[in-house]
Amino acid sequence: MSKEKKVLMIAYSYPPSGMPGVYRTLGFVKHLPENGWHPIVLTVPEDSYFIKDFSLLNNIPKEVKVVRIPYWGGRIQKFLTKKKEVVASAGFKNSMQKTNNLVKKRSSILNTIIKWISIPDNMNRWILNAYLAGKKIINRENINLIWSTSPDDSAHLIAYFLKRKFRIPWIADFRDPWISPFIDNKNSLWKKINEFLESEVLNNADTVVTVSNKLREDLILRYPRINPQKILVITNGFEEENLNKEKYYPTDKFTITDTGRFYGKRTPTSFLLALKQAFLENPEMEKETRVRFIGTFEGNIKKEVKKLRIEDKIEIIPQVPHQECIKYQCRSDILLLIPGPNTLTMPGKIFEYLAAKRPILALAEEGSDSAALIRETKSGAVVNPSDTFQIKNTLLDLFDKYKNGTLNSAVNPLRLKGYTRFSLTKKLVLILDKIYEDKFIEENEMKKENTFNSEIIKNFFSQDSKSYLYNRWLGSPIARADFQITRDILLKNLSLCDLDRVLEIGCGPGIWTAITSSIAKEVVAIDISKNMITEAKKRINNDNIIFENIDFQEYETNKKFTKIFSVRVIEYFKNEEKVIEKIYKLLENSGRAVIITKSFPSIWMGRTRILNFVCSLGTLLRSKKEQDKNQIKLWQERKGFLKLSKLMRQTGFKKIKIFPVILRPHIFKSSNGEYPIISKRYEKTLLRFFNALTKISWKIPQPLRYLFLFFSETYLISGVKEK
Repeated sequence: MSKEKKVLMIAYSYPPSGMPGVYRTLGFVKHLPENGWHPIVLTVPEDSYFIKDFSLLNNIPKEVKVVRIPYWGGRIQKFLTKKKEVVASAGFKNSMQKTNNLVKKRSSILNTIIKWISIPDNMNRWILNAYLAGKKIINRENINLIWSTSPDDSAHLIAYFLKRKFRIPWIADFRDPWISPFIDNKNSLWKKINEFLESEVLNNADTVVTVSNKLREDLILRYPRINPQKILVITNGFEEENLNKEKYYPTDKFTITDTGRFYGKRTPTSFLLALKQAFLENPEMEKETRVRFIGTFEGNIKKEVKKLRIEDKIEIIPQVPHQECIKYQCRSDILLLIPGPNTLTMPGKIFEYLAAKRPILALAEEGSDSAALIRETKSGAVVNPSDTFQIKNTLLDLFDKYKNGTLNSAVNPLRLKGYTRFSLTKKLVLILDKIYEDKFIEENEMKKENTFNSEIIKNFFSQDSKSYLYNRWLGSPIARADFQITRDILLKNLSLCDLDRVLEIGCGPGIWTAITSSIAKEVVAIDISKNMITEAKKRINNDNIIFENIDFQEYETNKKFTKIFSVRVIEYFKNEEKVIEKIYKLLENSGRAVIITKSFPSIWMGRTRILNFVCSLGTLLRSKKEQDKNQIKLWQERKGFLKLSKLMRQTGFKKIKIFPVILRPHIFKSSNGEYPIISKRYEKTLLRFFNALTKISWKIPQPLRYLFLFFSETYLISGVKEK
């Protein structure tokens, strides 16, 4: 494993996006390097966002790599949603006129189309490109762990596919519920599809992180089969250094500020009604009050403001840089918090509100995490969002304190330390390190198991080294026929020339080494058995051959090879995925891998498998030599051609071809076949027939060739490494 710990962070929302979800990812990216983790961010181009804050780009550490992949759906999204970038303006009238363009009415037909092409979200059109880019990053950077964050939920699907391909540990970070409570109820089929996707993410992620206890409890309740111990909580927070730059200054008016977005069911309607009632009850308050909404503001709410005739008291400031937003917070008398109907999460801005050390008026549902946090920190007042009368009274009380000079926050700064981005990143690092260490232990255990299997193979072939060549390839008409057909298909697919650098895996006594070294520039032949290497050196003395006695799983070199091949070897490896990945890594671009292995499934395996099973039971019952059991175990490690071709394709191989090699039934008496009905008298004639049939099968289209593979004892699979 790499000494430098690397995490691939998949996030649609990333600077210069001006959306609230950016700050969590940005905070982790900023502080991970100082905690021993090197983040590489996979996101979309800078022009993909409707709301932008280019000042946030300055907060990305220079050493962090950010890979922005083309997002072909951006223009489609703009067309379908008819959105325009938010432009800041000074006056209420201008602001309302411009931000009215943010959300336009769409026909019901268009809404239906958008709903069904937006599964799991509107940004799903970046999934394919992001997956392909993620594959390259993982191969190039030796990534140790994947982290994805939502919304947007499409980021989790990208991580899901990468996890399935590379089997890299994955943390899924949920900043909001997958099916948002702000969205009107969808039809049941839409909901079922999204719940299925959500369950797949939760089941396959190694760890799930949420931003609140309520969201964690909701996931555990809805998916009881998932281990609750793998669902953890890391809240949102604030960047300490940003808030240290700003201080509170007495204002000329009683200033109430809300920073964020109002959309869907998150509205300030009850607050505006209560404000109007407070003005009627206390005219002095009306003269001295100013309300600032900083962010995006839907047109129908603005109509309510006009209807209440309080336009002159409301300032709407569309979008400002983040640091300027913090300045507005710090220079306010009251910070307004309206979480909306979503009681499962807390708005990210609540932590910046706490750090601004100004009293908070939270219109939050009882039992929500937002209400609990405000009360726990003694940072303000919590009022039921539907209780207009109580909101009015609270506003009047806060105004009285403002006039008396007693309006202050009681929050203890020491209690806020746990919510700094640095402290929260420390919590994430503990999770990352735990997963990393568990993976390291797992790989060590696997290495031990592979070492055990390697010892079995080494002992087996070391005992058989002197007789292997004769018995397997030269000792009978059947063996010689197998040798000839195997040689022909091997050389046909290797297409060797005098410039090739070739690696042979499991060279044995060197029968294939001798053939390939007579054509190639250089052949590196490795084998786990020292006795096999010794026999090969006795037979061959070519200057262009390098023999190495080593397990391929432990073989390391800086060389790249144009051709890598193995004959009847890969079935002895426990973890074929790692072997294929290593072969791919050792190949040059445009290099070719050729593997010949035993067939599975094969029509001739039925009796063999039954006999093996019976023999294994008998061996265990009679407590015979351990070697007998191991031979049976090794014999059963066959790799199906469909499985192996899929594995090679997932690893990155292209132009994959499959051919039957030994296409003959097990019917010969001299070979102890499963069905011994053919005597020696007819062997040669039938062997020539089957070899001719095999060569005919090489020339037919591959889909038809699959039929022959079910009748073959061994098959060849080849693939090309292409970038």
